[in-house]
Amino acid sequence: MRNHMIRAQKVRLIDEAGENVGIVSTSEAIKRAVDAGKDLILITAKVDPPVARIMEYGKYKYEQEKKERSAKQKQKAAVTIKGVRFSMRTSGNDLTMKAKTVDKFLSKGYKVRVEMLLRGREKALRNMATKKIEEFLSAVETNYIMEQGPEKSPRGLQFTLRK
Repeated sequence: MRNHMIRAQKVRLIDEAGENVGIVSTSEAIKRAVDAGKDLILITAKVDPPVARIMEYGKYKYEQEKKERSAKQKQKAAVTIKGVRFSMRTSGNDLTMKAKTVDKFLSKGYKVRVEMLLRGREKALRNMATKKIEEFLSAVETNYIMEQGPEKSPRGLQFTLRK
């Protein structure tokens, strides 16, 4: 909200330099903004009295859009998780290739969810599955932190790694 759209009787005014002027009437704040050739913009309406600032509306709008874009990028980057799957029957060479894939993902900054698929009787052989996971982790060359330890999933075991 800006200028005459502000309904509050009094506002806490911040001038162009960012200095806190204090609590003034809304009409006085609008007069100061017009004298400066700028707009009175309502920054926060949730406090009593509301906080208003003297600045150019276009500049304020641009800053808000910029904040939203950066927040969206951070949110998108934090969510990206890559996945790798292997089973008890995966051979040694294939296991090292999967480990190299995990290395590549970790070096790019992604989190990696590793799933070990277990079928039939393999689900009862948890100690063998743990050995296979240890073999896989020893093949991963990048330093990693295990975010979630090996835990049961519907298809077998899964864990999450990050750099």
